[in-house]
Amino acid sequence: MPIHILGRSTLSEEEREIQFNLFELFKESEFEKARKICLNALEKYPDQQNFYNLLVTSYIELDELESAKEIIKLLQKKFEPNHETAYLESRIHEIEGNTEGEIKSIRKAIELLPDDHFDVKSMYLANYGACLIDIDEDKAKEVLELAVYTNPLNQFAKDLLSGLQDDEFSELDEDEEFDEDDELDEDDELDEDEEFDEDDELDEEDEDELNELESEHLRLFTEIQRFMYFNKEEKDSFDSDEQEEDFNFAARIKWSQLFFKNPQKFLDANPDQLMKAYTSVEVDPEDIFSGDEISDFNSNNVYESIQSQISEAFPFIPEGGISKIMYAYPLLELEHIDFTRFAKLSAGELTPNENENKLVRLAYDAGCLIAKINDTEDDENFNILTRQLFDLIEVQLGERKAAYLMNVFFGANDDFDS
Repeated sequence: MPIHILGRSTLSEEEREIQFNLFELFKESEFEKARKICLNALEKYPDQQNFYNLLVTSYIELDELESAKEIIKLLQKKFEPNHETAYLESRIHEIEGNTEGEIKSIRKAIELLPDDHFDVKSMYLANYGACLIDIDEDKAKEVLELAVYTNPLNQFAKDLLSGLQDDEFSELDEDEEFDEDDELDEDDELDEDEEFDEDDELDEEDEDELNELESEHLRLFTEIQRFMYFNKEEKDSFDSDEQEEDFNFAARIKWSQLFFKNPQKFLDANPDQLMKAYTSVEVDPEDIFSGDEISDFNSNNVYESIQSQISEAFPFIPEGGISKIMYAYPLLELEHIDFTRFAKLSAGELTPNENENKLVRLAYDAGCLIAKINDTEDDENFNILTRQLFDLIEVQLGERKAAYLMNVFFGANDDFDS
């Protein structure tokens, strides 16, 4: 449950504490306990809609769908139409295999959603798109593209959209196994000793191709790295959703280090060459915010190139500032400044507008605070710094995006109360 959902209704302190405890129980999959707490809370607070919604969630997780339906009916009689209730109804339809009902409910949830709930809207759109994949693939792509545009950090929507792309690199041979020790012919290898010329420029057609294939290359790289990681760790899944998110983010960092050395080399590469290049590094989710990883950013050719030019494109960023910006990179991505655009802005290929200047400055300032937060071992100082970070982002992006980004940076940390 996202941290920004906490405290967004008029709740007493006791109600707020009950709700927070319920969210903690959901995180631990303690749905039986959550149901009991919901029932007790509703005896004392029979008009608190949040507790009814959470009770429905408990019933759904416990596979007690008839009880969930009864509470849904009560919600619909007792309260005004609400997006959360409609979404829960769509979940019931999904479990029952009622795609038509699921689509009707999720569309209703989208219609009832407040305009500023960008992250929830993106989640609902992704679910809507998933429903449409087997019904109308073109419509599904349209909806999923809107989901990604609404929230570029929605990895579920990105994965669904990538799965619909028809590209020669999008399908891996199911019968082919990736063996890290497999040797490819020398003629098929990317020359590891060859210097990447940072002054090489792509013509307009190649730039369009780069933008079009960037997400597909990242998806392929992440899929290969996931296989390698599971093989190395001798397991077949991640330990938690948080670990998977860390892995995907770390994969994006590693991939950008490879890809942006010389994008044209990768665009021209055949599948065997890509396989060799994409197995030449290893991704570890524990590397996501390590000092070595950030140092590697600065030592890598692409980031050295960006750093050498960044003072001209963004004169307010001091030397070495690229590493701080990378700490807060999800902020830029959320505001539609992806790796490709940021690299072009830094290299002078594109001129940043006033808003982009503000966002890059915000990312740098936020990154400086995140670096301090990562280094602090004092709880009081941690709380002070996280509050400063939240306030900094809230001023420019608003409360909801600020709280959402705090989740992205740190997860639903118990020590942070938005």
